[in-house]
Amino acid sequence: MKDLDKFVLYDPVETNGTSSIPDRKGCYLIVLRSNATFIECKKIAIAPKLTSIDVSGTSFGVVYVGETKNLRDEYENNFLGKVGNNSSFWKSIGCLMGYTLYQGDTSSATGAFSKFSVAAEKGIKKWITGNLLFLYCADEGGQCAEQELINAYNPPLNLLNNSNKVNSQYRKKLSELRNISASKTKGVQRSRRNEPKNDMSLSVNVQKEIADMQKRIQERMQNPKRQNVFCPRCGASLVVPDGLKNEKKLSCSICGASFSNPLYDSNKGETKDKITLKKGIIFITAVILICIWFANMEISPDTNRHGAVRYYLKYHYLKDPDSYQSIDWNTTQSGDKIYVRHKYRAKNSFGGYVVEEKTFIFDTEGNLKEIVD
Repeated sequence: MKDLDKFVLYDPVETNGTSSIPDRKGCYLIVLRSNATFIECKKIAIAPKLTSIDVSGTSFGVVYVGETKNLRDEYENNFLGKVGNNSSFWKSIGCLMGYTLYQGDTSSATGAFSKFSVAAEKGIKKWITGNLLFLYCADEGGQCAEQELINAYNPPLNLLNNSNKVNSQYRKKLSELRNISASKTKGVQRSRRNEPKNDMSLSVNVQKEIADMQKRIQERMQNPKRQNVFCPRCGASLVVPDGLKNEKKLSCSICGASFSNPLYDSNKGETKDKITLKKGIIFITAVILICIWFANMEISPDTNRHGAVRYYLKYHYLKDPDSYQSIDWNTTQSGDKIYVRHKYRAKNSFGGYVVEEKTFIFDTEGNLKEIVD
């Protein structure tokens, strides 16, 4: 393995274009910036341990390594998502950020063509560019092998050919997370030209929502000890903190709807395990009636568009979704485009509150088409 002094550090923020990266064979390390924090995945309780390296007096944590026939293509695949469906590193980052993989080609049984939505890819690219660096070394002689790099630095995102006990549980959980994301959407055809019209919208097929709600309620009846409930308006799964379990009313953190708390029990001496079948039937009936009412309820276009904006910010952009605070809305229309300007306040990567303003462009059917900073 070559000495790190032979490696060149490429910073995507400070360098325009990729022409400085040679289109030659070589090896590379993807490292975490010295002032950055790696992704905290809510679905993986274990934090990865990064091997620290010193480059020109600055310490970096190794995230991923590899060898390639073309260093420039490898950078563009991993950092820019040029062929995101073929990049193992790109898919791992997306899943850790909470995005869902979709099946892009139903003829592929292996899921090799799984990809993220266009909005998700923008979020992935933004995080990678702002938090990671590309350290490479052109190596025509083949003296630098990927396996040697894996053995030396134990990068947590190298899932194959890595037998190091450190990070073994993290790699296992990450592998399971990626498999779950792909299996959820098996057989669903999705492409950049044929994105679902309501990918970023809260507009839904109410009849399908009623069927999904019935299924969720049946699951809840079979597992009475579960401590999460479902919003009757948008269907979101909500975890109820211990301090709110005895409240009569709950508020959905996604769409803002207020509804009766199904965990609330007026008979203080009775536990949730002793809920009678009669109460269960009443609960199911009530939820179905609420859904039918919602199906017939008129919702203003602005409500749908504002909901889509909040959904995008909380699930595809913000570092700390719970810190989101709305400041101002402004809606204008030009031709067949509707411009929704939104000013909001939220925490950044360093935990400090910042005020941002974005413009969201919708078509007349309420579909989100473009986001402008």
